[in-house]
Amino acid sequence: MTIRKIILLAVFTATMLTGCFTSSTSGGALGENRRQMFLVSEQEMNEAAAKAYVQTLSGARKKGALNIDPVMTKRVQDVAKRLISQVGAFREDALKWKWEVNVIDENTINAWCMPGGRIVVYSGIIKNLSLTNGELAAVMGHEIAHALREHSREQAS
Repeated sequence: MTIRKIILLAVFTATMLTGCFTSSTSGGALGENRRQMFLVSEQEMNEAAAKAYVQTLSGARKKGALNIDPVMTKRVQDVAKRLISQVGAFREDALKWKWEVNVIDENTINAWCMPGGRIVVYSGIIKNLSLTNGELAAVMGHEIAHALREHSREQAS
């Protein structure tokens, strides 16, 4: 076989195998239908996320920075509760996720939602930007959307 044929065969095989690992995300309120390549199972991703979340919370707890402002923590959890109640419109199984919401007292302007519904909001984003509840909901909704659409799992693949 010539080098050209070997290269073409390798490209064809890789293309065919890639098709075996794709998944469509569809349905939901938006009717979105997008193909994503997943080489990591949902279970593996959720287990890794759970471990990383525990480590993050443990580190924050050791620094005395986990949920130290009860008013802010309640505010964030209340906003999250309202958002989480709507996730079924995008992904029914997400209603059964073990949602968890925590606030880490750091000047960091960030928030994130890991696979499986593990959310962290840094106090810095609320304090430094003087976020209203609506703005906080927009930030958290954006982060929740990443988890619902499995962007972390897609990136890991």
